Amino acid sequence: MNFKTLKTEFRDNVLHCWLHRPEKRNALNTEMLNELIQLFGDLYIGDKVAVLVLRGWGKVFSAGADLSGMSDISGKSEIELKNEAGLFYDCFDALYRLHIPTICYVHGGIHGGANGLPAACDYTLADSGALFSFGEVGLGLVPATVAPFVVRRTGVIKAKRMMLGGYTFGAEEALNSGLIDFITNEEEEEKKISEIAGQILSNAPGALSATKKLLIEIEEKPDTEKLKELCTGLIARARISDEAKKE
Repeated sequence: MNFKTLKTEFRDNVLHCWLHRPEKRNALNTEMLNELIQLFGDLYIGDKVAVLVLRGWGKVFSAGADLSGMSDISGKSEIELKNEAGLFYDCFDALYRLHIPTICYVHGGIHGGANGLPAACDYTLADSGALFSFGEVGLGLVPATVAPFVVRRTGVIKAKRMMLGGYTFGAEEALNSGLIDFITNEEEEEKKISEIAGQILSNAPGALSATKKLLIEIEEKPDTEKLKELCTGLIARARISDEAKKE
């Protein structure tokens, strides 16, 4: 995998991916978003990668959207601006719907739109000294593309407090809000990630993928009969699968 803004390493069925624009504090620009979307799409092609681990290279996870590349809106139509914002949403959505389990580790700082990445992951860890913020309202902006993924994790009330306040908060508040799942430190980072990945890898990959899909469908299907059909069909197919027969 050759990327300009990402650094990847594959070991023991786990793909480790770092946001790799340290000179820009890993700010999300169009190129990085497109490369992340490409990466998430490529993972569907093969079956070797069982877990994805997402991190930031350098001193911080990410400074958020690269405002230097977004500040010039002269001559841009509303459609062009919507397409630009759509890259953020498409990136977070592709990560959220990825068929394999995902782990994110946040260190240093994570601000604005970058919060969509850990919010879209299945397991999110943060260094005890990590700082979080949703500063969009202070810039006259709206955290629109990140909000759906954050709200899924935290609920509306806690998301309101973080997004309307626009303040900076630490790992403890992020944990209490449900934005992250675990607090660790840089010395224990690899150990904790390996522990979670090990738990995942001990399970049947097909069942993991089906379970992720099921949970998303449950969230999105208000029709009870369609949901019943989905659930009963999934368990029926799982019971006659090669994975189940091995047990």
